[in-house]
Amino acid sequence: MTHTLHPLAEDYLERLDRAAAHLPRARRRELVDEIEAHIVEALGPEPTEADVRNVLERLGTPEEIVDAEQPAPVARGPRIGTAERATVWLLPLGGFVVGVGWLLGLFLLWNSRAWTVRDKLIGTLLIPGGIATAFQVWLAWALSESCVAGPGDPCDSGLGLGGLAAIVLAIVPIVSAIYLAKRANLNRPG
Repeated sequence: MTHTLHPLAEDYLERLDRAAAHLPRARRRELVDEIEAHIVEALGPEPTEADVRNVLERLGTPEEIVDAEQPAPVARGPRIGTAERATVWLLPLGGFVVGVGWLLGLFLLWNSRAWTVRDKLIGTLLIPGGIATAFQVWLAWALSESCVAGPGDPCDSGLGLGGLAAIVLAIVPIVSAIYLAKRANLNRPG
């Protein structure tokens, strides 16, 4: 802008420009221009020194204005560690360790601050026992299927409802574990 400003206002804008030196050049110029326009509008054509001081005081220091330009720090959330990583593995696979692994996974899940209650319910209720449950369903189905066909009557070797249930029961804990891993953001450094 090309306004003749009071020397106090000129000094203020120079201090603002120096305080904003770390901002991208375009944003720094835009910020200084915005504040200059505000000062010009607030002061009118013939301001007194008291008027200038009042306007500048209401604006705050140049450092405060620049600090307001900084993005708010991103909340990191709770620290993600070994317990959360173990949880993501134990829930789908822990059932194979005499069922105790899955229970340990539940314990770790519910004692972690990395997940919300909703996440914990998903981890708990979507196929208790994890993939071991799917294996047990498949085993029960496979053992109950018997081929009693007569001569010339081939057995149906299709998947059947029990086989399909076993596949779904195997996929759900894996999807649940992936969901929990993403919700806890296990890729970020802990």
